[in-house]
Amino acid sequence: MASISLPTRATTAGQATSEPDLLALAGDLMGQSGCYDSLVVFLAAAGTSKALWQSFGQALLQTRQRYPDMVVAVCTLLSVQDRRQVDEAGIPVFVDPTAAIRTVGAISQPRDLAPLPPVAPLDASMQAVLAGKGALSEARALDLLGQAGIPVVPHAECATADAAARALERFGGEAVAVKLLSPDVLHKSDIGGVKLNVRSEEQVRRAFDDIIASARKHCPGARLDGVLVAPMVGEGVECILGVHSDPVFGPVVTVGLGGVLVEVLRDVSFRLAPFDRATAREMIDSLKGAAVLHGARGKPPCDVDALADALVKLSQFAAAAGPALASVDINPLLVLPAGRGVMAVDAVVVPAPACGE
Repeated sequence: MASISLPTRATTAGQATSEPDLLALAGDLMGQSGCYDSLVVFLAAAGTSKALWQSFGQALLQTRQRYPDMVVAVCTLLSVQDRRQVDEAGIPVFVDPTAAIRTVGAISQPRDLAPLPPVAPLDASMQAVLAGKGALSEARALDLLGQAGIPVVPHAECATADAAARALERFGGEAVAVKLLSPDVLHKSDIGGVKLNVRSEEQVRRAFDDIIASARKHCPGARLDGVLVAPMVGEGVECILGVHSDPVFGPVVTVGLGGVLVEVLRDVSFRLAPFDRATAREMIDSLKGAAVLHGARGKPPCDVDALADALVKLSQFAAAAGPALASVDINPLLVLPAGRGVMAVDAVVVPAPACGE
């Protein structure tokens, strides 16, 4: 377990599992000292032990009640019921210690006292989309983000092979991507639901048939809305933009290098929504891989200004959506060469479930 404060740090060792009262004592000592503005408690799998959690949970709630100005967070595995109790007390729960530290670090950074950027309410059509159940299909997710002001790839929803062939013609006969459209299948490539660089009418028809057949084989109960046809986008740096609605802090916006790099490098930056362009640039520049965006190894610099604008738009959308939005995952968002903007190529939007669901 560790208590982390910027810049002060204190640590208690694992003897708390044999002497559970130490956690409450440590919380009191830190709170009374006035030297700590945040407390992150790492309990690993101890939250799954009813005997240990009864003591640890009470200690966390006690610390939160006695020192309301101190951020208290916990990293452990919890049952749904226990997590709900902690969430309601204003204590965020994490599974990944790295996410816990980065989140607490992000919210602990001093904020400019300037007023936050104004956030326009969502129009009725956007509210209606977020009132639905379950994740949106890729086409609906892209349409919603486009309404929010984020550039998205041109695309067509195609329920038949004939419609897919017409879409290919509409996009000028250039190479297209053909992807499964289903709100029940989020990882399309895992089941053969994505075909890239499709160039001819014969190929697009075959791609439609193969994708639908593969989806029926691997996900027999999934709703199938056809395919999405979209032009292949030119060369750019893949980034990931995301939103997670935290029950304590509200919408948290993420940016990082996208594609497989986000899983390998975990090079991401977080901020609470909404924020302005200066904050968006700080997020981008704080990435360890920022040099890739600014031009590296002879490659031209990317349109970082357009990436910052997309981040601001996403933060405003997340703030306006509020509790109606559970999460957004734009991966990849291609950052094109300077002056050419950005393009969201794939997106997942998940509305928050209604109460009782």
